[in-house]
Amino acid sequence: MLVNNAYNIAELLKRSDEANKRQDWVKGEQLNQEILLQMRGVKNLQPQELILVAKRYLMSIFGPGLFLFDIKHPDREIFINKVERFRAFVHSNKSWHSLLEGADRDLHEVQLFLRMSRADARNKAANAIRRLGRPDLTIKVCDFLLSDSKFNYYVLTTRSWAFGDLGQLDKALVDAELALKYQPKGKNYPQIALSRAYRQRFKRDGDLDDSKSSIRWGREALSANRNFYAANQLVAALLAAGVDRGDPEIQQLEKEFPNVFTPADKVAIDSATDVIYEDVVITEEDLEELTVAEETEEELEGDSPEDFYEDYFPDHLESLKNPRLPHLEP
Repeated sequence: MLVNNAYNIAELLKRSDEANKRQDWVKGEQLNQEILLQMRGVKNLQPQELILVAKRYLMSIFGPGLFLFDIKHPDREIFINKVERFRAFVHSNKSWHSLLEGADRDLHEVQLFLRMSRADARNKAANAIRRLGRPDLTIKVCDFLLSDSKFNYYVLTTRSWAFGDLGQLDKALVDAELALKYQPKGKNYPQIALSRAYRQRFKRDGDLDDSKSSIRWGREALSANRNFYAANQLVAALLAAGVDRGDPEIQQLEKEFPNVFTPADKVAIDSATDVIYEDVVITEEDLEELTVAEETEEELEGDSPEDFYEDYFPDHLESLKNPRLPHLEP
């Protein structure tokens, strides 16, 4: 890295930090675009720096997000064009593309939301927006969706996670508890959200009852559906309570789920802080992924709804044929 280029990037990163904290999306977009352009010629670029700047750029192009709720809003086409330019820019560098493929997937899901009014697409988009660092907009999207279906367990769970990202833990617990009442048998998203929110509040306030609740709901989630996400939350709850990593329960879970409790990307956490709400409390393990979608590099233009679902949500393709399913499935 050239000394002057390193200095320029460091200075721009500092200004980007300030713009992000002020929620100055226009300035943030300009600064992070300039940083990305300068990074293009840098050898031995640190992946964390690239991911941080890319996510901040993507955060900024959402702006106030009014186009998410108004199909005629002029910012909608502007956003789509910026996404396509960003994608072309990233795809021009293979190493960048591999580092940012998660963000690329999330952008596809947001674009799907903008093209389709189906509840499935909206649910996925709400989570994608949160992962892209804008939990404030996720909450607004969830509010919008809940105005049509106020007991949608999946949307309530998504909003719970977004409140958790922003340190609004009492609200996160209320949403997760309500979601629990309406979730179908065999699902465990609300239990996972409850375990996470109680753990976050324990780490903030130090109330041992919250720690016990976090562990209890982690076990409940694992009992309802023995999957990686439930195991991840239970291990996180046990470790937060001070349980040694050599504990038999943790050892069993790590044996059964080898990648359990992989710490979340610190960049994703940094990008979600200082957005809209004050008193944000986020820790490294607090942004574990709740859902996984298949990745694809195919463009959206010209595909049918069936094509979209076959590419992105193959497990839920059947929901297109059954009007009762989309609002229940993630």
